[in-house]
Amino acid sequence: MLGLTPLAEKAIKKLKEVHKPEIDKRLRAALEKEREYIPNDHPLFHDVIDKLLDFNMRGGKRLRPSFIVEGYRCVGGKDMDAIYDASLVIEGSEAWLLIHDDIMDDDTLRRGKPTMHVMYENELKKRGVQLPPEKLKHMGISLGMTVGDLQAVLTYEWLTKPDFPRELKEKALQRYNLVLRLTCYGQILDVMAETMPPEEIKEEDVLLIHSLKTSAYTLWGPLQIGAILGNATDKQLEIFYNYGYPLGIAFQLQDDILGLFGDVKKTGKPAHSDLKEGKRTLLIIKALENATPEQKKRLLEIWGNKNLTDEDAEEAREIVRETGSLDYNRELARKLAEEGMAAMEAADFDPEGKEYLLGIAEFLINREV
Repeated sequence: MLGLTPLAEKAIKKLKEVHKPEIDKRLRAALEKEREYIPNDHPLFHDVIDKLLDFNMRGGKRLRPSFIVEGYRCVGGKDMDAIYDASLVIEGSEAWLLIHDDIMDDDTLRRGKPTMHVMYENELKKRGVQLPPEKLKHMGISLGMTVGDLQAVLTYEWLTKPDFPRELKEKALQRYNLVLRLTCYGQILDVMAETMPPEEIKEEDVLLIHSLKTSAYTLWGPLQIGAILGNATDKQLEIFYNYGYPLGIAFQLQDDILGLFGDVKKTGKPAHSDLKEGKRTLLIIKALENATPEQKKRLLEIWGNKNLTDEDAEEAREIVRETGSLDYNRELARKLAEEGMAAMEAADFDPEGKEYLLGIAEFLINREV
């Protein structure tokens, strides 16, 4: 599942050279505009916008907002200026979800720079605030959470301002709320899974988490939001679901494969970081299910060990290979991706939008990063 096709390369070129610059430009402008609403022109509130600008503009492929744009294009939408503005809704939600996610995971870095709550903790230290370390950390978390909440409020406004008929914006807003609702349920299940012994977690549990957190939030949700703003029919919305639901699961399965077997020079993170974290992936679940007693004992010793060595990680990878888990995950991802692409290939959509979505599908399941 390696190497990109010409169709995938064309889609990625469009994402990088057309969608991302347009979205970045509008995202920066939208955040800067918030300065007009700062109460009493207070410098602390300007600092909030500075931090949000820093956090939002650090990078990211802008894949989700591109799906809003292309979902709109697929059903015949023509007002590209308005749809690019509306697409900010999903990138804005990505920021505040990540701010909160970093708190939940107690992460200190996001895209190579301090997380939002750590930025505030560092600022309090710089200001000379005299508090015990645990209290300073708590204050940083409190400020980070609140700034994340502010970003969420701004995000809703970004969807309702663009010049679309009111009834379409209301319907798109309802779909956005549905996507966030499913994402939150998925996160609850994901966090609770961390408290469960891996032997008790079933394949259907892992796939349910992927369907809620990746399929809905990354794939069919943004596509449907854009399509709704283009006045899509129920049948057209169903096609986007049939494309995005299986592809989202395939994408996450491939992501987990890269998380264990990927080249650090290409993925940007150590290939054993998921092992250290004790991440509940289908790779581990199926390996434990098929392992011999000796393999199972050893894998459980390695999995979640914060001090594991490169040799430990390679041993875990070998167990995943020998138990057939790697082949099983690759085959499942392939089947799901083919299912999603078949739904899109049969669709009577705008050719440019359809080509982009087919190319992105090939990228998501064949990528090396």
